[in-house]
Amino acid sequence: MATNKYILWPARPDVRQRLLTTIATLPDDKTWEVVIKPYVSKKTAEQRGWFHALCGIFGDEVGLTKGQVKEIAKAQLFGWEKISYGGIELVIAEGHSEDLNLKEYSQLIEAIYIMAGDAGIVLPPPRGSE
Repeated sequence: MATNKYILWPARPDVRQRLLTTIATLPDDKTWEVVIKPYVSKKTAEQRGWFHALCGIFGDEVGLTKGQVKEIAKAQLFGWEKISYGGIELVIAEGHSEDLNLKEYSQLIEAIYIMAGDAGIVLPPPRGSE
């Protein structure tokens, strides 16, 4: 049987009914896993592009690479962790920006603006806010 995924929107009772029908018609001779969790909006391509653009602008102003700025911004949200690689102790940002949802990615962008403000650097306003 194919995997079914339903997103239950408040204004779509028909989707809820299809979900209930699907569950009600599952064969009784098998064990089923049904997972219900809150819906979390994924980050957008626009957010990702804007974050990387801001990292580049900020990096150019302070003499850091885009990747270094990204690591610092992630550390503002997640903190730092020590790892050992080939016998060398490294300090890196905890967490991965790839795993962030829409709200968390917005916080990552906000971290860049805060870092820039603390450094006296004015970054362009968020896209669409002009």
